[in-house]
Amino acid sequence: MVNFAVGMFIFLSGYLTKENENGVYRDIIYRRIKKIIVPYIIWSFIFAIVNRRINTFIPDVFMSKCNGIYYFILVYIQMVLLIPVTFKLLRSRFSKLGWFVTPVSIFLIRYISLWFNIELGFPFQGELFVFWFGFYYLGVSLKNGYINLQLSPKCLTNLCLFSLVIQGVEGFIWYWMGNFDMATTQLKMSSIITTGLFCISAYIYIEAGDLNLNEQPVVLKKFLKVLGDNSFGIYLCHMLIIRILNKLVPMANVFPINAIFVIMISTVCVMMAHRILGKHAYIIGV
Repeated sequence: MVNFAVGMFIFLSGYLTKENENGVYRDIIYRRIKKIIVPYIIWSFIFAIVNRRINTFIPDVFMSKCNGIYYFILVYIQMVLLIPVTFKLLRSRFSKLGWFVTPVSIFLIRYISLWFNIELGFPFQGELFVFWFGFYYLGVSLKNGYINLQLSPKCLTNLCLFSLVIQGVEGFIWYWMGNFDMATTQLKMSSIITTGLFCISAYIYIEAGDLNLNEQPVVLKKFLKVLGDNSFGIYLCHMLIIRILNKLVPMANVFPINAIFVIMISTVCVMMAHRILGKHAYIIGV
């Protein structure tokens, strides 16, 4: 019922985007999309085989139906393509409109559709950029100095805790009403608040220099570095690892045992693939 991971990833993608003085972003758009599009297609095809949906592969790959979690890649591509528009909006007198895109879209599309009992299909289940644009906008704004936040750690902590309670309450209400999708989705109003506050917390933590890996134990520092270096490959393959483990070792499908196994095995597989493929490893995202 408490969910903020995807919004956080979108925020960090925005936070890693710097404004160019000349306003030209063709190179960064090309590099970022090139890095993910080929691995996305290859892994989508693998899941199409596993799911026995080869006949519908072409439409499925455009709608991220080969593997449900790959919708994040479609969202990311939209955000990358919108980089020039994002900076133009931030520099304009209409910059405040950017903050309304996500909440208004979620209210009009998600809540109103439920009120009128309208079934939503692609791309209104989470694949459309408007649902996530606010988090990207926040990351870009903070990174490039368009907004300056003055929040004490105590105030921010209290706000985060309060928002978690609100999100949990809304999630429970939806679950009680029999709507498991709305109970767990990040695309609800309380989740927007929670995710935004956690993004701000991450920003303050990073900017303050508290995320100093040199002060961490050597083993932890190496572990975090390995995870970071292989994160995209882990994301691409871990659902396949989960399916294999569920078949071979069904008794291990208990949290957190399954999570530990999946992370370890996925990481090892990605590292082995990188070593075997060498300079061609980027083709499958490892």
